[in-house]
Amino acid sequence: MGLELNELLVALILGGGIGLFHFGGLWYTIRRMNDVQNPEYQFILSFFLRTAISIGLFYYISDGRWEKILAALTGFLIIRYVMVRKIGVTPKSSASRSEDNIHGY
Repeated sequence: MGLELNELLVALILGGGIGLFHFGGLWYTIRRMNDVQNPEYQFILSFFLRTAISIGLFYYISDGRWEKILAALTGFLIIRYVMVRKIGVTPKSSASRSEDNIHGY
């Protein structure tokens, strides 16, 4: 018995929702780093919470089928790609290359 296309489409959409939760939570955590007293604790707690919830949701969505996990992971990675393109990455330092060499990077 194979999976129907709409089951895989639902898994893809739900995987995108997990990606939105996971990477949106990461973005929110990073934006708040300057506002908290111990940012390292917030980052570690956020990482473990986001990861545990995401893995639990992937497990629930999969229903023991590798095809559903693959579809959900595809949705997750699509959202990651879209968020990186939309939000962007941190711009490079405005320091000159000679200053970078002094600091060793």
